[in-house]
Amino acid sequence: MVFDCTWDDGIKLESCITGTILLICAILITWNLIKGIKSKSYWKSSFLGITIIFLLYIVSSSLLNTPKEIELTDNHLSINNYISYTQIDYQKIKDIKRVTKEDILGETRTFGSSGIGADQGKWNSKKLGYYKKYTTDPKNQVWIDIINNENIMFSCDNPDQLVEMVKARLK
Repeated sequence: MVFDCTWDDGIKLESCITGTILLICAILITWNLIKGIKSKSYWKSSFLGITIIFLLYIVSSSLLNTPKEIELTDNHLSINNYISYTQIDYQKIKDIKRVTKEDILGETRTFGSSGIGADQGKWNSKKLGYYKKYTTDPKNQVWIDIINNENIMFSCDNPDQLVEMVKARLK
């Protein structure tokens, strides 16, 4: 069974704003890069060229790593994004549950991205500890407690049904 990872309206708005700001920055940097090349300022041109590459990497990495669907098979749960997937065998899952506001109270991002496609990366909360996060909709977050402590939070459409189906496979 497949559960889509639909973008929340807030994520869509953040993505549009962040994308617009990055696009304006890229245009200004490109304009300055062209001016630097024409004036033979190679140091400035090199710096601006590297900056453009870095901006493109950030945007493409964020978008390509955004989850698009959660797939349940007979043996595992798979978080599929546009370039790869994370596969979790049911045998390695200690618990799965819906995330509450109390669970993520005081949540902080230790490394990752917020604003282009999803909240993703490594996060921390007082109640849940450290975890990898791939959420496109904060109202539909699901928490998986994994045996090796590489816990994961993601979001998907119909999260209650997903939690029920995975719990049934854990018995």
